[in-house]
Order: sequence, then structure tokens, then C-alpha cells
Amino acid sequence: WPLPARGSEPAPDSEARGSEPRPDRSTPGTARQMAADLLDAKAASGRLEDDLRAAISAKAEFLTNMSHELRTPLVGILGYADILSNELIVKDHKEMATTILQSGNQLIETLNSILDLSRIEANRNELDIRTYDLYDIINDSYNVFRSLAKSKNLYLKLNVQSKNLFVDTDRQLLIKIFNN
Repeated sequence: WPLPARGSEPAPDSEARGSEPRPDRSTPGTARQMAADLLDAKAASGRLEDDLRAAISAKAEFLTNMSHELRTPLVGILGYADILSNELIVKDHKEMATTILQSGNQLIETLNSILDLSRIEANRNELDIRTYDLYDIINDSYNVFRSLAKSKNLYLKLNVQSKNLFVDTDRQLLIKIFNN
């Protein structure tokens, strides 16, 4: 340990114990300083880790609450869109109502995706594997994007060779893949 300069006073507790004076923590390069710095860094890291866990938990809670707040009015919109798509006679109007219904369902699926992301971050993820008709999933995505493409003067065509193709998958995951 470095000795104090002549004329300097020893640390107060070193006289009482009769030991060598302890180096000041501010003395760079000493083993004691490096150990103290390491302990400080480890404590700070632990606090940051706790803060991160708390933030992820708060985010998951926020997303859960927000998705329920968005879902409630959306379900009302979808209910009326479903009634309109079944009641309207004019083909163009019926297609518009069907597109509203499909787009709303897509929005609900997006909300579910956001919730899935928060579950993954919180290590609470579950897949719902079932058998689905692949054509139905593709056709739903096509119908949602067809009106968007039409509004931008783009041509979107769906050409499926077989309508009897079934897959075991998580529907939400597969829809996310198609929509991206």
C-alpha cells in the first residue's frame, strides 16, 4: 500500500487499530480502489436490472390495459360492419362493409400481436397450434390488402391452385407473416 506523505496524518481508524493507514479511495490504480469501483459497478448493474424488470412489467401492464380499451369500441364497430355486410344488397357497398369487417379483425389481430410481444418480453408466451385452412387465411389477408392496393391504383391478384390445404400452425403468427 502506498504510504502517506511525510507530515500527513494517518486515517483516524488506523491509529485506533494500530494498523497501516488505509489508502484514500480516490487514489487511482490501487487494488482497493479497483475493488471498490467493481463493487460500485456491480451494485449499479443490479439496480439497473431491477429497473429494467420493473419497466418491462409496467409496459406489459400498459399494453394489456390499452389493448382492452381499444378492443371495446372496435368490437362495436365490427358488430355493425358484420350486420351491414350481411344486410346490404348493393355489391359495392357489401364489399366495403366486408372490407371494414376484415380490416377491423386485422386490427384486433394486431392488438393480439402486441400482447404477444409483451408476453414474450415477460417470458409468458404460449402458441395456439391448431389445424387451419391455409386458403382462408391467405384470402382474408388478400381481401384486406386488395382495397388498399386499389386505393393506390395497384393491381393485386390472388391465385391459389388448391383450396384444400390445411396446416397446423398458430393462426396469429401465420397472419403476421403474411401481412408483413
